[in-house]
Amino acid sequence: MKKKGAGWISWILIFALFISLGTTMIIWAKNKTTDVTESAMSDSEARMQCSNVKFKVEQNPDCSNVYIENRGLINIKDLNIWADDTEIVGTENIIVGQTINLNNLGTPNIVTFLPIIEIDGKTASCKEKRLTIECL
Repeated sequence: MKKKGAGWISWILIFALFISLGTTMIIWAKNKTTDVTESAMSDSEARMQCSNVKFKVEQNPDCSNVYIENRGLINIKDLNIWADDTEIVGTENIIVGQTINLNNLGTPNIVTFLPIIEIDGKTASCKEKRLTIECL
């Protein structure tokens, strides 16, 4: 015996399944778009804040003594330092106008400095402000 309406019920269930899958995809896409937008905004904010980073490096010829002065408009939270492609311990916070002395670099051939800043509790590296000096 064939029941009346059984075919319609299956079509209604399939239709409901597609509606629920479509709704799930729309919600996922909206959340993903929001995350990407927030990430892009934080990246552009980091680039804008990095434009305020300026530091001056003076050293003696063999780089055994290096003076770093923060001449920008923003504090440098950390300064990553590489001596001959070996990362050494970075510095702590360098506030605007402060000069620090590094005398623990040894006598490297090349020293690279990468400033790290803090924006809304998150750190950002200012790669465009990376500075490399050569030692004699």
